[in-house]
Amino acid sequence: MLKAYGKALQTAWFDHLVAAGVEGVVRGEEKDSIDPDRVSPEVYKVRKEREILAQEAAEEQEKIRIEKERIAKLQTENERAAADIEYNWEAFDQAWSKVEKLSERARLAEQEALAERQAASTAKREAEALKATAKRELNEAVVARTKAKQDHDGVR
Repeated sequence: MLKAYGKALQTAWFDHLVAAGVEGVVRGEEKDSIDPDRVSPEVYKVRKEREILAQEAAEEQEKIRIEKERIAKLQTENERAAADIEYNWEAFDQAWSKVEKLSERARLAEQEALAERQAASTAKREAEALKATAKRELNEAVVARTKAKQDHDGVR
């Protein structure tokens, strides 16, 4: 009912301005939904937290991608070092030393990547928990809004 009054007032105001000769006046577009234009601070906060978590997850994914590239490069270097080994025992000993160092670096890199994957997994679980909390809080806000509207309508 109030929506119809609002539409009627907007139309009447537009007609009045046109009749008064005001140029450039355009009748406002009807809203696509009945939801309010303003969101509650709680909903705004949840949306911002989601954005932050999504950004953090993207950053973690980028770190993992870079680490995978680094590991692949180390493995390529390791493979090249292994191919360079000659039958000369001295050259073989030098190359073997290089292979061992590269293997250790690759192992450490894999451990770091595993730790980052675990951190990303933890961040994902936390994001899912926040998402669930946000959904619950949003549902609670909708219920509270509906109850308040019913209480308000009941007063009339």
